Amino acid sequence: MLEKRLNRERAFDGGAHLLQVSGSGRDYVGQHRISQQYHMVFEAADVASHEFAGIGLSRIRYRANTTTRFPRSKASYLLQIVTRGRCRWHYRGGPCLALSAGQALIKNPEDQLQLSCNTDCETISVNVPGELLRNGWLEQSGPLPRQGISFDRCVVDLHGGAGLLPFLDLLFNEVRHNGADAGNLQVSYREILVNKLLQQFGAKAREQDDGDTFDRGFAELICYIEENIKEELGVEELARLGQISIRTLYNYFSRHFSLTPRLYVKNAKMRSLRAELINNTCIRNVTEAALDYGFTHLGRFSSDYRKMFGELPSETLKRQR
Repeated sequence: MLEKRLNRERAFDGGAHLLQVSGSGRDYVGQHRISQQYHMVFEAADVASHEFAGIGLSRIRYRANTTTRFPRSKASYLLQIVTRGRCRWHYRGGPCLALSAGQALIKNPEDQLQLSCNTDCETISVNVPGELLRNGWLEQSGPLPRQGISFDRCVVDLHGGAGLLPFLDLLFNEVRHNGADAGNLQVSYREILVNKLLQQFGAKAREQDDGDTFDRGFAELICYIEENIKEELGVEELARLGQISIRTLYNYFSRHFSLTPRLYVKNAKMRSLRAELINNTCIRNVTEAALDYGFTHLGRFSSDYRKMFGELPSETLKRQR
């Protein structure tokens, strides 16, 4: 069973209080608040939680009817899978959706909702930082609109296709047996997970107005950046090439990518460099490649690379050898 795959790092037995369970899961599920529907004492409340490649994994089982309130979140998306029993998602000002074992939903950062679980309901939560999904979107679909990514508010049957359930089984098995020792495999698992979530859960750009469509001149500017990715591309030069003011340039990048021009160029360089580390067998070492892309502060570069991809550039290069 899928729920048995999750590494049991923490378990509260013998009358665990809801607040104790809630506090344990907060780092892995995101901000939430739990309350009992009926005044009763828990005989047991089990929590299993783990962090894997920057993604929070958690399994919580309550032996009482409970309500979990999730406020808005700026940072992450929450995949919740029902592995036993039933639950309901009550969206604030929106629909009420019922889930049973084998079904799942994704909570968007802006969603405010109540999750009502019956006695012995068990859920698995996968807390995915927004940055990981945005990077996955950029690689799959291109530019991010100012409003960001949103998932449909609809129940997904994980037995229905796309192979997510078998993949999660493999992922939790890896966590259980290897955990942090999985090394470079963590990044591969994470990338596959992000791609499957984007494909299977109806990821889309949030509704945008006509002003968010790509201006032809700006699209050409993006192509110029990609074609000259190893060059030193400053804000002033980009504004001059696009024949726009610096302020307009910043507005364009904010609208379409939610980034400054400098950060967009830096991230584009990082992605291109990583592709070379993976595919270019002529690269002898990371230092040479980093300098070729204009990264002169190697310590800072390695730190930023790890934040973006979950591994050091040297690990990426070593994995391909």
